[in-house]
Amino acid sequence: MAKNPRIFPIPITNPVIEGYCLNHSSALPPELYEIEKYTQENILAHRMLSNHIQAHFLISISKMIHPQKILEIGTFTGYSAVCLAQGLQRNGKLITIEKQSQFVQIAQKFFNQYNYSNIHIIQGDGIESVQQLQEKFDLIYLDADKERYIEYVDLLLPLLNENAWLLVDNTLWKGLVSEEAKEPVTKKLQEFNDYLTTLHPAFFYTLLPIRDGITLITKK
Repeated sequence: MAKNPRIFPIPITNPVIEGYCLNHSSALPPELYEIEKYTQENILAHRMLSNHIQAHFLISISKMIHPQKILEIGTFTGYSAVCLAQGLQRNGKLITIEKQSQFVQIAQKFFNQYNYSNIHIIQGDGIESVQQLQEKFDLIYLDADKERYIEYVDLLLPLLNENAWLLVDNTLWKGLVSEEAKEPVTKKLQEFNDYLTTLHPAFFYTLLPIRDGITLITKK
Protein backbone atom coordinates (compact mmCIF):
# COMPACT_ATOMS: atom_id res chain seq x y z
CA MET A 1 0.00 0.00 0.00
CA ALA A 2 1.33 3.45 -0.91
CA LYS A 3 2.29 5.70 1.96
CA ASN A 4 0.05 8.66 2.66
CA PRO A 5 2.23 11.78 2.14
CA ARG A 6 0.30 13.60 4.84
CA ILE A 7 1.37 10.98 7.38
CA PHE A 8 4.87 10.32 6.04
CA PRO A 9 6.02 13.68 4.63
CA ILE A 10 9.23 14.01 2.66
CA PRO A 11 11.99 15.39 4.96
CA ILE A 12 12.41 19.12 4.45
CA THR A 13 16.17 18.96 4.88
CA ASN A 14 18.67 16.23 4.02
CA PRO A 15 19.48 14.26 7.22
CA VAL A 16 22.97 13.42 5.88
CA ILE A 17 23.72 17.12 5.41
CA GLU A 18 22.28 17.88 8.85
CA GLY A 19 24.56 15.26 10.36
CA TYR A 20 27.57 16.75 8.61
CA CYS A 21 26.63 20.21 9.89
CA LEU A 22 26.33 18.94 13.46
CA ASN A 23 29.70 17.18 13.22
CA HIS A 24 31.22 20.52 12.29
CA SER A 25 29.45 22.58 14.95
CA SER A 26 30.14 23.19 18.63
CA ALA A 27 28.72 20.83 21.22
CA LEU A 28 25.46 21.96 22.74
CA PRO A 29 25.21 22.79 26.46
CA PRO A 30 25.06 19.47 28.38
CA GLU A 31 21.72 20.30 30.01
CA LEU A 32 20.08 20.23 26.58
CA TYR A 33 21.03 16.59 26.13
CA GLU A 34 19.52 15.84 29.55
CA ILE A 35 16.25 17.61 28.71
CA GLU A 36 16.16 15.81 25.37
CA LYS A 37 16.75 12.40 26.98
CA TYR A 38 14.06 12.94 29.60
CA THR A 39 11.54 14.18 27.03
CA GLN A 40 12.12 11.27 24.64
CA GLU A 41 11.80 8.71 27.43
CA ASN A 42 8.83 10.20 29.28
CA ILE A 43 6.72 12.40 26.98
CA LEU A 44 4.49 10.84 24.34
CA ALA A 45 4.63 13.95 22.14
CA HIS A 46 8.43 14.10 22.33
CA ARG A 47 8.69 14.98 18.63
CA MET A 48 7.56 18.48 19.57
CA LEU A 49 11.06 19.01 20.93
CA SER A 50 13.47 21.07 18.82
CA ASN A 51 16.21 19.02 17.18
CA HIS A 52 19.95 19.77 17.40
CA ILE A 53 20.04 21.83 14.20
CA GLN A 54 17.23 24.03 15.48
CA ALA A 55 18.94 24.26 18.86
CA HIS A 56 22.08 25.60 17.19
CA PHE A 57 19.97 28.07 15.22
CA LEU A 58 18.16 29.40 18.29
CA ILE A 59 21.39 29.71 20.27
CA SER A 60 23.10 31.50 17.39
CA ILE A 61 20.24 33.96 16.92
CA SER A 62 20.19 34.73 20.63
CA LYS A 63 23.95 35.22 20.78
CA MET A 64 23.85 37.51 17.74
CA ILE A 65 21.08 39.67 19.18
CA HIS A 66 22.42 39.49 22.76
CA PRO A 67 18.96 40.36 24.11
CA GLN A 68 18.02 41.95 27.38
CA LYS A 69 14.49 40.53 27.29
CA ILE A 70 13.18 37.42 25.54
CA LEU A 71 9.59 36.18 25.29
CA GLU A 72 8.72 32.60 24.39
CA ILE A 73 5.20 31.26 23.83
CA GLY A 74 5.17 27.48 24.22
CA THR A 75 7.61 26.18 26.85
CA PHE A 76 7.05 22.42 26.51
CA THR A 77 9.84 20.79 28.58
CA GLY A 78 12.12 23.83 28.54
CA TYR A 79 14.53 22.87 25.75
CA SER A 80 14.05 25.90 23.50
CA ALA A 81 14.01 28.30 26.45
CA VAL A 82 17.43 27.03 27.51
CA CYS A 83 18.65 27.51 23.93
CA LEU A 84 17.39 31.08 23.80
CA ALA A 85 18.81 31.90 27.23
CA GLN A 86 22.37 31.26 26.00
CA GLY A 87 22.59 34.75 24.49
CA LEU A 88 20.89 36.70 27.27
CA GLN A 89 22.70 39.68 28.70
CA ARG A 90 24.05 39.09 32.21
CA ASN A 91 21.11 40.84 33.87
CA GLY A 92 18.59 39.81 31.20
CA LYS A 93 15.46 37.71 31.59
CA LEU A 94 13.39 35.29 29.56
CA ILE A 95 9.63 34.96 30.05
CA THR A 96 8.13 31.73 28.74
CA ILE A 97 4.40 30.96 28.60
CA GLU A 98 2.98 27.44 28.89
CA LYS A 99 -0.62 26.36 29.27
CA GLN A 100 -0.18 22.78 30.49
CA SER A 101 0.75 22.38 34.14
CA GLN A 102 2.60 19.11 33.43
CA PHE A 103 5.10 20.89 31.20
CA VAL A 104 5.39 23.87 33.55
CA GLN A 105 6.49 21.52 36.34
CA ILE A 106 8.96 19.63 34.13
CA ALA A 107 10.52 22.78 32.67
CA GLN A 108 10.77 24.48 36.06
CA LYS A 109 12.56 21.43 37.43
CA PHE A 110 15.22 21.72 34.74
CA PHE A 111 15.52 25.50 35.12
CA ASN A 112 16.10 25.04 38.86
CA GLN A 113 18.47 22.12 38.38
CA TYR A 114 20.70 24.04 35.99
CA ASN A 115 20.42 27.44 37.70
CA TYR A 116 18.46 29.27 35.00
CA SER A 117 17.07 31.80 37.46
CA ASN A 118 16.72 34.27 34.58
CA ILE A 119 13.92 32.16 33.04
CA HIS A 120 10.43 32.86 34.39
CA ILE A 121 7.41 30.72 33.52
CA ILE A 122 3.88 32.05 33.20
CA GLN A 123 1.26 29.31 33.26
CA GLY A 124 -1.81 30.18 31.22
CA ASP A 125 -3.36 30.58 27.81
CA GLY A 126 -0.88 32.08 25.38
CA ILE A 127 -3.12 34.77 23.89
CA GLU A 128 -4.51 35.84 27.26
CA SER A 129 -1.04 35.93 28.83
CA VAL A 130 0.45 37.99 25.99
CA GLN A 131 -2.40 40.48 26.31
CA GLN A 132 -1.40 41.06 29.94
CA LEU A 133 2.23 41.91 29.17
CA GLN A 134 3.26 45.52 29.67
CA GLU A 135 6.83 45.38 28.35
CA LYS A 136 8.69 45.03 25.06
CA PHE A 137 11.24 42.42 23.99
CA ASP A 138 14.40 42.08 21.93
CA LEU A 139 13.59 38.53 20.82
CA ILE A 140 10.26 36.67 20.70
CA TYR A 141 9.83 32.98 19.86
CA LEU A 142 6.36 31.69 18.99
CA ASP A 143 5.79 27.93 19.10
CA ALA A 144 2.20 27.37 20.22
CA ASP A 145 -1.41 27.26 18.99
CA LYS A 146 -0.56 26.97 15.28
CA GLU A 147 -4.13 27.71 14.27
CA ARG A 148 -3.98 31.12 16.02
CA TYR A 149 -0.71 32.37 14.55
CA ILE A 150 -2.30 35.37 12.84
CA GLU A 151 -3.85 36.47 16.12
CA TYR A 152 -0.56 35.98 17.92
CA VAL A 153 1.52 37.94 15.43
CA ASP A 154 -0.87 40.88 15.53
CA LEU A 155 -0.36 40.97 19.32
CA LEU A 156 3.38 40.33 19.27
CA LEU A 157 4.61 42.77 16.62
CA PRO A 158 3.84 45.81 18.83
CA LEU A 159 5.92 44.17 21.60
CA LEU A 160 9.12 44.24 19.53
CA ASN A 161 11.83 46.70 20.53
CA GLU A 162 13.84 48.49 17.86
CA ASN A 163 15.99 45.97 15.97
CA ALA A 164 14.16 43.09 17.66
CA TRP A 165 13.15 39.83 15.97
CA LEU A 166 10.07 37.63 16.10
CA LEU A 167 10.66 33.94 15.29
CA VAL A 168 7.68 31.75 14.36
CA ASP A 169 8.15 27.97 14.39
CA ASN A 170 6.59 25.17 12.27
CA THR A 171 5.67 27.43 9.35
CA LEU A 172 6.44 24.70 6.78
CA TRP A 173 4.46 22.10 8.76
CA LYS A 174 6.26 18.98 7.48
CA GLY A 175 6.26 20.50 4.02
CA LEU A 176 2.49 20.16 3.76
CA VAL A 177 1.88 23.91 3.35
CA SER A 178 3.17 23.62 -0.22
CA GLU A 179 0.35 21.20 -1.07
CA GLU A 180 -3.41 21.48 -1.14
CA ALA A 181 -4.50 21.60 2.49
CA LYS A 182 -6.13 18.40 3.70
CA GLU A 183 -6.51 19.20 7.40
CA PRO A 184 -7.26 22.33 9.49
CA VAL A 185 -3.79 23.05 10.91
CA THR A 186 -2.16 22.98 7.48
CA LYS A 187 -4.82 25.31 6.11
CA LYS A 188 -4.37 27.74 9.01
CA LEU A 189 -0.60 27.77 8.53
CA GLN A 190 -1.06 28.41 4.81
CA GLU A 191 -3.34 31.32 5.73
CA PHE A 192 -0.70 32.61 8.14
CA ASN A 193 2.09 32.41 5.57
CA ASP A 194 -0.10 34.23 3.07
CA TYR A 195 -1.06 36.78 5.70
CA LEU A 196 2.58 37.78 6.13
CA THR A 197 2.58 39.03 2.55
CA THR A 198 0.06 41.67 3.67
CA LEU A 199 2.24 42.98 6.50
CA HIS A 200 3.02 46.67 6.53
CA PRO A 201 6.10 47.32 4.34
CA ALA A 202 7.91 48.51 7.46
CA PHE A 203 8.42 44.82 8.35
CA PHE A 204 10.86 42.38 6.78
CA TYR A 205 10.17 38.65 6.96
CA THR A 206 11.76 35.46 5.67
CA LEU A 207 10.77 31.78 5.87
CA LEU A 208 13.75 29.45 6.34
CA PRO A 209 13.69 25.67 5.66
CA ILE A 210 15.19 24.81 9.06
CA ARG A 211 13.66 21.64 10.51
CA ASP A 212 9.90 22.30 10.25
CA GLY A 213 10.28 25.86 8.97
CA ILE A 214 11.05 29.02 10.93
CA THR A 215 9.83 32.46 9.90
CA LEU A 216 11.80 35.51 11.03
CA ILE A 217 10.14 38.93 11.24
CA THR A 218 11.68 42.30 12.12
CA LYS A 219 11.12 45.99 11.58
CA LYS A 220 13.10 47.42 8.65
